Amino acid sequence: MWGHPDAGKQHASSDVRRGVVYPISARLVWGGGWLQQMGFIDFAGSATVHLVGATSAVVATCFVGPRIGRFKEYRAWRAPWNVIFLEKNDDKYYREPEAPVEKKVFVPFRRCRHPVQLLFGTFLLLVGFLAFNPASTFATTADKDLTVAYSSVTTLLASAGAGVGGMLFSVVAARAAVVRVPELTNAVVGGLVASCACCTVIPVPIAPLVGFVAALLTLSFEELLARFQIDDAVGAVAAHGPSGAWGTLAVALFADKHCGDNHDYSGIFFGGGDAAWRLLGVQVLGILVLMAISLTSTYVLVMLVDLLFGFRVSRACELIGLDFWEHQFDDGSLDAGTHKATLYGLSKMREDLSRRSRYLEVSPRKWFTLPKGLSGSSAPGNLSEASTTDAEQFTGVAEPEREGQGTSSDRKMEELMRKVQVLEHQISLLTVGALRNAQSAEPGTFEDICGRGVRSEICIPPSPTEPSASEPKAQKVVD
Repeated sequence: MWGHPDAGKQHASSDVRRGVVYPISARLVWGGGWLQQMGFIDFAGSATVHLVGATSAVVATCFVGPRIGRFKEYRAWRAPWNVIFLEKNDDKYYREPEAPVEKKVFVPFRRCRHPVQLLFGTFLLLVGFLAFNPASTFATTADKDLTVAYSSVTTLLASAGAGVGGMLFSVVAARAAVVRVPELTNAVVGGLVASCACCTVIPVPIAPLVGFVAALLTLSFEELLARFQIDDAVGAVAAHGPSGAWGTLAVALFADKHCGDNHDYSGIFFGGGDAAWRLLGVQVLGILVLMAISLTSTYVLVMLVDLLFGFRVSRACELIGLDFWEHQFDDGSLDAGTHKATLYGLSKMREDLSRRSRYLEVSPRKWFTLPKGLSGSSAPGNLSEASTTDAEQFTGVAEPEREGQGTSSDRKMEELMRKVQVLEHQISLLTVGALRNAQSAEPGTFEDICGRGVRSEICIPPSPTEPSASEPKAQKVVD
């Protein structure tokens, strides 16, 4: 859901999930918890970490909705799902930009903009998993060093098998000898996720098979989500969900007593018998319990955030792009050298408007300080200390009336806050549209929110470098 939720609210909800959902899941699986006592096995967190995270992500994604332009024929949630996921917009909101300025600002959807960076990021994840899985032994003594080495080998082989599966899937899906980078990288991540639960208990030759199946599950689930018009922006749900569940089940299928530090149980395909089938049932139960915990807790949390504050960013913010809006990062559609000062000015304008809007934040029957200049003194004063004229100018309500109608005044202040926020977004849209228009407009023409037009001729004084003349020359300039 990283494409379009509000950054602050997303970080806050992520912190709550990390502080509440994950500790509950980890306590059940490790440290003598209920699932561990039943025999549930998840060495490094295929279900406890990855499946829980994927379940949480898909719930939040259903609340947020798809990115604008992601699905051209998108249909918003219908009853009863529109009530469950608090749908606020109609179909047209998500399909494409509508106003001319929105079309000028909008950057069309593209699955992969930087394939080299995507490959490099996947390589970093691979290196990280080589620490993540072996480090779950929490020791390198008493033969644990052998477990560390064994889990490293199976993790690498699982990623290799996943890479092969991703390449084959891409070739078959494209019906050409073409390997698409997003499919390859997501397949590798899926294989790494699947290896977490079983990397110490499966034989080395089985590890590539586990990764291969995980790759097929990951890429098939991506297609399934797209068919149901669920916008998995970076493929996180597909890479961590089905692969996490598959890796957890692989323990009951392929565990071998002669592998790693496993001396207690064997899988169904290695002569485990009734005990292996019981282990499979425990693994399935653990998957369902962990998914239920993640689903319910995330639903309650995101629903509260969406009801109280709104979880999705504004339309203008989304069309401009969160990179540019939040960080002033140029996505390549603006010339950073030419418009650097303008971008900086936009950033300062946003900061200034945000600062001004904070003066308008009120709680019932409590009044914050006025901006400098409204109170009639050099330092901001309390509203009660300001003159009646200044207070009326600021709130639009006379002092005697406001004393008896604090709630009404609060509503006026909140409405003014919303107007300031809308103005901020509109100015930003127009600014970015003007910058892109400066690069794309044809010579002799201009384009604004009303459409394209021809530049007019007006008279201006001659420049200082030109010889003076009795009559100024008519020159073509921008309107």
